[in-house]
Amino acid sequence: MALADTLVTLGFLEDDDAKNYFAGLASDAKMHDNGPYDVRQVFTKGDVVVLVEQNTAPEDMGGMSAVVSHPACAIIESPKGRVAFNPEDVELAENLVNELS
Repeated sequence: MALADTLVTLGFLEDDDAKNYFAGLASDAKMHDNGPYDVRQVFTKGDVVVLVEQNTAPEDMGGMSAVVSHPACAIIESPKGRVAFNPEDVELAENLVNELS
């Protein structure tokens, strides 16, 4: 994943403890009730956290039902703010890391 490589280059580490923490928060908030919610990866560097998540949900398609896999979403959070972005946009990710670090 290009985002993972970019974050590692910027000094972030993949953090399984943080991943488990956020997965627990999602479970407590019952984010799985409408369909699987997956915390894919969490990266940390100091007080900056980047989380990549993806969820699925049943959708009514005009009388038919389907399970829709929504695109993955990345969220960067620091004491300066919290922003969601497309994890495929690594240039934006780098800019957000610089702005929020």
